[in-house]
Parts: sequence; structure tokens; C-alpha cells
Amino acid sequence: LTDIARMQLEAEDYTAAIDSLRHAASLRPADGDIHLQLGKALLAQGEYACSVEALTRASEHIPADATIWHALGQAQQGAGDAAAALEALQRAQASGLQSKELSAQAGTLALQLNKFDIARSNLEAVANDDGAEVPTLCAYAETLEQAQDWRAALDVYQRAIKLQPENNGLIVRLGTCCLELGHTEAAIAALAPAAETNPDELP
Repeated sequence: LTDIARMQLEAEDYTAAIDSLRHAASLRPADGDIHLQLGKALLAQGEYACSVEALTRASEHIPADATIWHALGQAQQGAGDAAAALEALQRAQASGLQSKELSAQAGTLALQLNKFDIARSNLEAVANDDGAEVPTLCAYAETLEQAQDWRAALDVYQRAIKLQPENNGLIVRLGTCCLELGHTEAAIAALAPAAETNPDELP
């Protein structure tokens, strides 16, 4: 990278950095790192289509760089191509990149694409972490429901409700799990608060 572009990136002056990196890429088109940094800068600016283009070029020059595939997946997700985004994130994982953030992103995308086994395998470790947030817990619970593992789904929804006790959507899902397990009285007790406020949401 040019010294100017590096300083611009460090200062988060992405507009100026994009101009500098585009110029650098025109001079050194085979430099994968320039395309990578350009793609990341474009991603930070929400210019997803251009980011995908730059990161795809980076992947052609440095195909084993997991950070490229991770960034490419994020850009493709931003561009609305969930299938390509999931494939890129899986390439990042296959290239050795492992993180809770990556697993959560891959799992959520897989769930959107109805690829429940992939979603469950990615979301399990993230959801089982003590710091798991409600959206991750809900996504994981949905994969368990798809597998008809109602007991495990029930446990996950209970954890989510502890974090958001006023969330009627969670209460309804908890009640549904109780019904599937044949726990009618527990389902009625769980659904009572939702019945008072949003009866149309009841199963």
C-alpha cells in the first residue's frame, strides 16, 4: 500500500483512501493486498457492489487469505446475495478463520437459506456462550425447532426470555415448544401474558 493510503485508512478517511487505492490498483493490478484494502474501504462505506468486485479480484491473487473471503461474504450479504455470501464465509472458515462473529454470520445466512444443518452447526457454539444475545439465541432455537428437538429449543427460548422478558414473540415460541412436548398446562401458563396483550400471535 502507498503510505498515503495507509494513513488515510488508519484515520478512517475512507473516501480519500478509496481514491488512493483505486489509483494504486491501476498501477499494480496484480497486488492482491491493494484490492483487499480497497474492498474493505468500500465495504465500510456501504458500496457493496464495488466492494464485491475489489474483493473478488483480491481472492484471485491471494486465494488462501481467509480475511478476504470473510470480507467478501460481508460485502455479498450487503449486496443481497445470501447464497454467495454464505459460500464465501464457508471459504473463510475452510481457510482457517474461526471466530464467533464469523460463525454467527454464517449460521444466520444458512438459516435464511433454509440450510438448517449448516445453520445449527455454526450457531451452536455461539448460542451456548454465556454472552449470547437474543437474535443469536432465537436463530439457534429455530434450527432446533426445524430438527424437532423441542426440549433443546425450549431451553434456548427460556434463556432468551430471561434477557427480554417482555418479548411476546419469545413467549409464543416457548409456548409452542411446550405444546409440542405435550406440556399443555405449562404452555397455557407461558402463553398467558401474551394472550392478554397480543392474542392474535398465539399458536
